[in-house]
Amino acid sequence: MHNTRYAHCDGYTDICLAENGKFVTCGEDGEVRIWNGFDDLDNTSIQVGDKCFAIAYHTGKIYVSDEQNELKRYDLETNEFIGVVTSFTLPITCIAINKSNTFLVCGSSDFDIHLVDLNTLKFTSFPGHEAPILSVLFDPLEKYFASSSCDGSVKFWSVSNLTNSKTLANLHSKSNDFVDSSSWAKLAWHKDGGLIAIPSQKDINFYERESWILKFKINLKNESNPSEEFSASIVCFSPDGKYILASTNTQMVYVHSIINKSLLFKYSYSKKSKICSLVWNQNEVIFCDLNGNMGQIKPNIKDDIEIVPSAERKQNKKTDENLEMDDLLDLLDSDEKSNDSANLSKKRDPIKEPVKKRKRLNDDEDGLMDEPEPTKSNKKINDEDDEDIQLTLGADDDDECESLEKLKQKTYDTVKKEIMTLDDNMSDNEAAVEEVELSEKKKEELFKEFSNIQVPFQSSSTPLALLERFMCWNSIGLITQFCTEGDESIDIEFHNASYHHTIHIKNQFGYTMADVSKEAVVLASPGTKIEEEVEVNSALSSSIGNQSKLTVILINSLDNTKEWNIDMLKKEFIKCVCVSRNLVACCTSKKFLRIFGLAGTQKEIICLPGIPICVSAYENMIFVAYNLSNNSTGYSIYHMDGSLETEHGFLPLSESSKIEWLGFSDEGNPYVFDSNGFLYSKCWTISKTKVWSPLSNLRSTLNHKSDNYWIVGIAERNQVIRAVLCRASRYPHVLPRPTLTTLQFTPPLIEPESDKSTLEINFWRNKQLSISLKNYDCSIGNLDMDQDDLDENVDKFESNAREALMKLFMLACKNSKEQRAFEIATIMDLDALQLAIKYSTKSRALVLAQNLNILAEKKAEIELQKQRLLSQQENETKSYNKYLTERNENQENNLRSQIEDTSAIIVEKVTQAKPVGLNNSVKTTDSDSQEIEIEETVRTPTMSHTPRMNPFAKSGASARFNASSTESPKSILNEIEEKLNKSSNKEKDTWKPTPTRKLTRSKLSGTPGIGSFFNK
Repeated sequence: MHNTRYAHCDGYTDICLAENGKFVTCGEDGEVRIWNGFDDLDNTSIQVGDKCFAIAYHTGKIYVSDEQNELKRYDLETNEFIGVVTSFTLPITCIAINKSNTFLVCGSSDFDIHLVDLNTLKFTSFPGHEAPILSVLFDPLEKYFASSSCDGSVKFWSVSNLTNSKTLANLHSKSNDFVDSSSWAKLAWHKDGGLIAIPSQKDINFYERESWILKFKINLKNESNPSEEFSASIVCFSPDGKYILASTNTQMVYVHSIINKSLLFKYSYSKKSKICSLVWNQNEVIFCDLNGNMGQIKPNIKDDIEIVPSAERKQNKKTDENLEMDDLLDLLDSDEKSNDSANLSKKRDPIKEPVKKRKRLNDDEDGLMDEPEPTKSNKKINDEDDEDIQLTLGADDDDECESLEKLKQKTYDTVKKEIMTLDDNMSDNEAAVEEVELSEKKKEELFKEFSNIQVPFQSSSTPLALLERFMCWNSIGLITQFCTEGDESIDIEFHNASYHHTIHIKNQFGYTMADVSKEAVVLASPGTKIEEEVEVNSALSSSIGNQSKLTVILINSLDNTKEWNIDMLKKEFIKCVCVSRNLVACCTSKKFLRIFGLAGTQKEIICLPGIPICVSAYENMIFVAYNLSNNSTGYSIYHMDGSLETEHGFLPLSESSKIEWLGFSDEGNPYVFDSNGFLYSKCWTISKTKVWSPLSNLRSTLNHKSDNYWIVGIAERNQVIRAVLCRASRYPHVLPRPTLTTLQFTPPLIEPESDKSTLEINFWRNKQLSISLKNYDCSIGNLDMDQDDLDENVDKFESNAREALMKLFMLACKNSKEQRAFEIATIMDLDALQLAIKYSTKSRALVLAQNLNILAEKKAEIELQKQRLLSQQENETKSYNKYLTERNENQENNLRSQIEDTSAIIVEKVTQAKPVGLNNSVKTTDSDSQEIEIEETVRTPTMSHTPRMNPFAKSGASARFNASSTESPKSILNEIEEKLNKSSNKEKDTWKPTPTRKLTRSKLSGTPGIGSFFNK
């Protein structure tokens, strides 16, 4: 049986129960309506604003959220506005209040949760979800509260410790919008606090309190259409806690018994509009849909427990197996009486059949708690132990038996008494229970120790749960990922179009990590382990492969190879990546830092001291952060060119904060930005030491607590921080394209608004940046500037620092703070100190002027010693360079003279060894009647010692070498080598002459020329 009626205009409509059978609704018409019943025709209306999104009620007060992202409080009786409880930057989607009316919890579309103290209206923020919040719910025992989100997770938070106690991931489909979510994941806690019901796909999961272990689940089946795709959206317990109601995104409503999990009632909503909220009020269910309609359902539930005669006991034995001991005991009220009963004539043997011992919780908690059993978790009621009663399902009432309610009470009391009276026979079981308790405590301690460990992430990237997200945004370009059904793509854009045009690629390998530099783009897919550790949208998870893949796209390559990729080893998953102009690096789940060249050469593998968090690269430097323990985060800076030693240490994060951004500035200095808004840099300070220093507190510049800055890059030469202002959110949206904001460095000095602190900030900032730029190398840096531009920036910073320091000195003298003025003068250089002396003299601060003169003399003497030492070092350097130059010149002259001597020896010996018959040359006469002898020199081939006959001789006479010559070519070469060995000591192995022979061109009549017979 069901009825529907109009409640509000089209849009999301919320409902909650009030006192005396009343209920309250709100809708997008901006009204809150108070109903005395479903058929109430004269309901009371309160105009809150233009739109209302969520509503809650407790002890005469109505809490409702409006379009101004504020949570307002109204009085139920007078309908008067009381005040604003809290506010967010995006609409509030859900509200819950604890039983004692001391705390209120609410979630918003900006991913944030506020726990508000209703007495003081002070709130505590609980970040952790990566998508809009769907629902929040308080524990009936007021120890925890639960929250569900569009990122597919459910988190349990401790109210006392203000920490995350447990996270259950991938329970429902992921989305990036509250209204468009396929499941609203509205949770339900049992009235005794022992179980919590969570909708998960096509099931209702029941989790145990404290341990958060899945006890059992109920599957939702649409028998009329088995192939229908749907997901559970809202769950709700009945007022007596015996039944569970669930609605789906296909307008189906199911009612099950939590004792035997049987389906008792099914209802299909005919209007085909998604049910967005419901409450179970006594014997009726009131719900609202997205069209603003309100409906009423009166479930016709037949009682599922009846008496069966003992004769039919054996026939229904199989049915009894559906009745589980744990499910029955969870429904027992801790304050029920234990009445004597004779129904169980036989008691269980604790040795043969161990049972679980139930103990009461602490005095401040109500209900009973199940302790784990050493051997078996679930027990069935043994039907043979009961001679008189039998529990069956789905039968009619028997007139000859006792009434149904009396039988239920008797059964519950009997089972409870049986368990509570087994203390004398459970010594062995008690030992096992204590052992399990100890192990659970150890697990809890370990969980608390590692619960705050930060998960790996990419700097300047938005969460994976978003369908449109930034994979990377830095000073070079940005990479955008689009994950819609059927279209998974990546766009790579460069801020300077001269580097490369925009690149569009298909994301067929499921890339989730990226980085870009002037020389290359790196993409990485995490592998299948992402389903266990990282929450991603369903569209992206379908393309993720089994192994992690690393892909590099080269911007400028010497050949046609523009891309290379490599698969990681099995069970090794990429966590974060980075790229610079010289290298590519990635951190893996094995705590390895793998370093590659831009062309794919595997250079090094470094073991990290902890679980990696984030990594960044600049030229040949790699900056990586990792988890060391619960409260500490370590870092390492590796110099891959070997110029400096590797740096290790702890990151100086603020209390209870995590890393939001990590990277290098454009000048190559490492920076870290934490979740509390502090920006740290490791650079040269005024004292000329390289330490971590806080350069800015960006949180202090925000107008609203829910606003955040999303860091993109840092330019020290311009003293700016490039960031995106995210109003009421932690991350920017892809569309419309966010606008970059430039922020100045604002060191967190005390009294920042005073004149003194303003000048100190100006001096501190300019001095520190000038020292940093002095150590910058333009030849290998990432900036498009030469050394002259760099020197100009350094001079500008030093001039500004000197001016700020002089103003500080003048301010101290004006306020008669001579000691402070002298202290400031100790930081000045000689030029500024001379001006300080003149000013103090004119100000008639003669004592100060006298002390400044003494200080100037000391500084001048120190400066003179430095100049002498510097000139001495320069002279030594010049002398050493002159010595090196002279030595090189002498070595060169010696080598040249040896070459000339060798050439003369070769010419002399070859001339002496010329054959007589072949000593012919071609002589020509030029215009000046000068005779020129043309000689041809060719390389000498390998020869034997015996003379060779002339094959072209016509007379038959042998054209042999001159027999009178006593020296052969080999003997000539040996003599040359001996002379060279004697004359050359250092360069004897560096140069060896080639054996040559010099012959003239033959012009014998009728005989071909044999001048080319020998090679040079």
